[in-house]
Amino acid sequence: MFKAGIECLAACRAVEYSRFVKFDADQGGRAALRYNAAVATNPGSSATPPAMKLLLASLIALSLLFAGCEKQPAFKSTDISGVDWGKGFTLTDHTGKPRTLADYKGKAVVLFFGYTQCPDVCPLTLSTMNEAMKLLGADAARVQVLFATLDPARDTQSLLALYVPQFNPSFVGLYGDDATMAATAKEFRAFYTKVPGATPTSYTIDHSTGSYAFDPQGRLRLLLKHGEDPANLAADLKQLLAGK
Repeated sequence: MFKAGIECLAACRAVEYSRFVKFDADQGGRAALRYNAAVATNPGSSATPPAMKLLLASLIALSLLFAGCEKQPAFKSTDISGVDWGKGFTLTDHTGKPRTLADYKGKAVVLFFGYTQCPDVCPLTLSTMNEAMKLLGADAARVQVLFATLDPARDTQSLLALYVPQFNPSFVGLYGDDATMAATAKEFRAFYTKVPGATPTSYTIDHSTGSYAFDPQGRLRLLLKHGEDPANLAADLKQLLAGK
């Protein structure tokens, strides 16, 4: 049981219990567990037996370990909280208005990189996000889905304005010039490469398929995998909206 508690600590990584127990090495090199918590005793009472101290310290440590584990958010998607990339963007939306991540503060934001002539991944991702929005109910008003094009040469403002809202009227298309989109994709560790077609304008683009979810404070929190169940996406977004 104590071993399970230690394993739980390793998984949680954030449980502090050093003020309750500490390990020390005795002269024989063996681990001696010393009870370090403040325990009220009656004056004149006999000292607590060492075995009882060890038992009490173990129970306290275990209760803290498991309590810490229970507090961790159970996200369905990959938790990438604290990464030093994906801090933001400076692009233009499909109405011609300059946009940054700060414009959407107070909302959970889902950002996806793709292009309008994508045959499968992009339309499926946007359709899945639309299904997740339906499951969110009233909370959908507090979620913003953004589609950033990796093909600014063909994805003009007018084309994005036709393409993106057809999946959901609240969805927003974002674009910039080639250099801006390349820098933005790099900031989010998004991969893409142009694959030549039969003609100069019939190329396709291979690109990474994950989406990025931010909490209402504008912090990058989750990597949403392509093809995720809409119910799982909705559940994760609800947790971000709840401050998890």
